[in-house]
Amino acid sequence: MSDTSDWYWGPNFTTAAALTTGQLNEESNKAAGTSISLYPNPVRDILHLDNLKGTATISILTQDGRVVDEKMISNGTVAWNVKNLAAGTYFMRIEEETKITMLKFIKQ
Repeated sequence: MSDTSDWYWGPNFTTAAALTTGQLNEESNKAAGTSISLYPNPVRDILHLDNLKGTATISILTQDGRVVDEKMISNGTVAWNVKNLAAGTYFMRIEEETKITMLKFIKQ
């Protein structure tokens, strides 16, 4: 069974494509209209975000929208330890000054 549902966000959101498990990797999880990359995907321990520009609030959300972790960052790359998260599907919300980007990832 694969998750092929469509996701829609409001006007200030960058859309993250609906992906099947087999498609989740660095290339397919680049946000539309941005160079931000999220990898490896699926992840076991350390999740990386590359090409962040400016100051942003980054949150990890469950499928039902509950925030399970949050950080403030500035520019560059983030290495995030997700080892303690339960296995499942999550979203990375990247809130910048003028936009919000949502990326999907799977914790093994």
